[in-house]
Amino acid sequence: MMDKNNLRRADLFTGALLFAFGLWMCLVSFKMPMKDSFGGVQNVWYVSPALLPLIIGFSLMLLSLLLIINSAEQTGFAWIAKEAKKKFSEVSAGHILSDKSIRFIAILTALIAFVFLNIPRIDFFLSSWLFLLFFITMFYFDSNLLLVRLLKFYGACTFLFLLYFLFKLDNFADGIYYFMTDVFALCFIVAYTIFTAFAIKGNAELKKKFRTSLVVAIVVPLILCPVFKYFLLVPLPKEGLVIEGIMDMIKYSLF
Repeated sequence: MMDKNNLRRADLFTGALLFAFGLWMCLVSFKMPMKDSFGGVQNVWYVSPALLPLIIGFSLMLLSLLLIINSAEQTGFAWIAKEAKKKFSEVSAGHILSDKSIRFIAILTALIAFVFLNIPRIDFFLSSWLFLLFFITMFYFDSNLLLVRLLKFYGACTFLFLLYFLFKLDNFADGIYYFMTDVFALCFIVAYTIFTAFAIKGNAELKKKFRTSLVVAIVVPLILCPVFKYFLLVPLPKEGLVIEGIMDMIKYSLF
């Protein structure tokens, strides 16, 4: 387990990476129309598809900035300059799999898979659930050894999904059953949950953290998806098994 001083130092680089990603997300979102006219009806800004990524992007920037400030205050700027130089030397020498660098690889893997692979092709509820479950557990457990194990499992499954989409197998599978790709994503979530449960077997403290992670990972999209789709009338990137197949059915059966 990392001590608090090392964690604060690692938080500096984590915050910088997350801030850059949040900034990129906001810049891309501003390219989307905030207002438009459809059939002579002028839509207002709060139903724009840019609203959700803007909220996520700005929130990510704000929280990562707070993380950077807190880390910089505790580590000192002299150490920051020294560590930045050391990091550059490690990357130049090809030592990218050190304990300090694995956090960056984990973050990049999670964000790239979420934004570029899962969101456009998998039900947004399932994509968010999977991303949060992986992202929370790999850092909340506070164990480099466990982080590497979870990253390897998540990376291997993500690579299989990459091949699945590259070879257009989703077209074949969805032709058999319309939500088959989402079913596979749900299997991914279940497999990751089982793998993690076995990885922390015998550790009461990690089991408690894992239960908290499971609750947070599913409650957040369970609140956000209905709010944006049914109350703010913002279309979600991909509506599949959960949103179209379950949430829509519940809505139409009640109303």
